[in-house]
Amino acid sequence: MSNASANASSSRPRRRFQFSLRSLLLAFPLLALVLVVGVQPVALLTAILAAVYLLLKGKFTAALLIMAGVLALLCSGVAVTVQVRLDTGDQRALFCGIPYQYWPMHREVRDRLLSLRDPQIPSRWVWCAQQVGSNCPDAMIWSFYKKASAWVEVDRKIAALVVGDVVTYVATTHGRGGEITFSRMIWTDVVSSDENCTPRVLPGWENNPRVRWYLSKKHYDRR
Repeated sequence: MSNASANASSSRPRRRFQFSLRSLLLAFPLLALVLVVGVQPVALLTAILAAVYLLLKGKFTAALLIMAGVLALLCSGVAVTVQVRLDTGDQRALFCGIPYQYWPMHREVRDRLLSLRDPQIPSRWVWCAQQVGSNCPDAMIWSFYKKASAWVEVDRKIAALVVGDVVTYVATTHGRGGEITFSRMIWTDVVSSDENCTPRVLPGWENNPRVRWYLSKKHYDRR
């Protein structure tokens, strides 16, 4: 009995060590996955794997509860977010950090924006506020990019200033408010859409007081 007790007690630290080693081996890949794709996708994947594991173990009630929770998140929209690509204005919807729907900017507008090739305008995705009541920040930001692109056809330096301000606004406020100084450059008496719904800068913009105010603030002289 004493020998058996001694063997059992000596095996406990070995089991604890094996358990700790397994935990570490599992934790490192999990941490790396979180760093690469983010917390939300990993949480969703973990929930799905847990539900599958419980089903295989015959614990149907627990598995159904987990899946019901995932479906509730999907239907409520709580886990749905919107992102904007800073250099093109493209938008995408994500569920738990996983993209599932894209809204690319209109081709001509996108080509204009990409033609700037401004090193100050990164090509990364940032979070964007969504509709609250009658306020639609994502639609507003879409319009900002579309109208700002009109300046590329007129003056590329001015276009870089306006688009740069749009990018700064989106990256810092995420469409939740704040001063929109560049709005003077995309106002209806400055930029209008043609018959093909393509934004164009209206003739006589050089004498428009809104444009002159903006350019003076930017210390830009076209001459």
